[in-house]
Amino acid sequence: MRQGKITSIDVARLLGVSQSTVSRAFNPNASISDKKRKLVIDGAQKLGYTPNAMARGLTSKRSGLVAIVSDNEVNPIYDEIIRKLSYTIQAQGGQPVLCMADNNNMNTAVNKAIEYQVDGLIIATSKISKGLLEKCLSHGIQLTFINQYLEDTEASSFCTDNRLTGKQIADYLVETGHQRTAYLAGNRGSMVNEQRWEGFRDRLLQHGAPPSLYIPGTFSFQSGVDAAATITQHYTDIEAVFCANDIIAIGLLEGMQKISKPQRPAVIGVDDIPMAAWPSFQLTSYRQPLDKLIEEAIAQLLNRIEMGSKADLQYHYYSGELIVRDTA
Repeated sequence: MRQGKITSIDVARLLGVSQSTVSRAFNPNASISDKKRKLVIDGAQKLGYTPNAMARGLTSKRSGLVAIVSDNEVNPIYDEIIRKLSYTIQAQGGQPVLCMADNNNMNTAVNKAIEYQVDGLIIATSKISKGLLEKCLSHGIQLTFINQYLEDTEASSFCTDNRLTGKQIADYLVETGHQRTAYLAGNRGSMVNEQRWEGFRDRLLQHGAPPSLYIPGTFSFQSGVDAAATITQHYTDIEAVFCANDIIAIGLLEGMQKISKPQRPAVIGVDDIPMAAWPSFQLTSYRQPLDKLIEEAIAQLLNRIEMGSKADLQYHYYSGELIVRDTA
């Protein structure tokens, strides 16, 4: 005969403790001694007890769910960010819920997060409107941006310092003797794109280097391929190209394959996606400090969920590291 489901009451009765003690033992953020936590967990394992997350949410008035909202942009860095966010949320005691925007319809993604009654929302896209954010706040959802910032919004923000990224790449190119440069841009109006360009442009001027050429584009492989034709036909004097991300840079390298390497300009990307290190590319790239950024973002978000209105919003900017390979 099948045994009835073991409950926290059964565990409490076996160990001679209160039911609330059993609940606290399975909450990583609850106040309980290590000794008592071990006692409860060992006893629960003997009985075959597994805590009911939904029931715990009803008791605490919190679901423990943290939604990750992203769009369907084809860029491996977003896959890495979403994976790291998910692992970190779980490791810190929450449960991730992935809400992807179908055809960039952010309304569908955000409304799905609200339906699940999530406690927090991680925004890993620049395509969300202020109206949607206000809707989340009206439902008591705590908001955190990853690599994005929106003024006058009640949300914390954890970003790579994009202006510093541009400055450090300008420093490197000047130090290595490159004078005539180009910036191969991502989507115009994107905070990430604009700040990387501003940092790069301004630092070159500080060095007394010639102004950089700005080549409009999008955060896409095809944009890099198209730019290769533009550069080789009209700007053959360009010595180095700073690409707004690695996908653009890889497209540029593909588009310049017919040019012998000594005649190619140096190429630098941003993100250091795994593809950048492939032998066929060996792309010099600026690596974002994602592990530290995400760990601190999730810890702060979960603290705000726990503290409610008592917790302060935070804004953090992180410096990365230039990974030098064959292309520059």
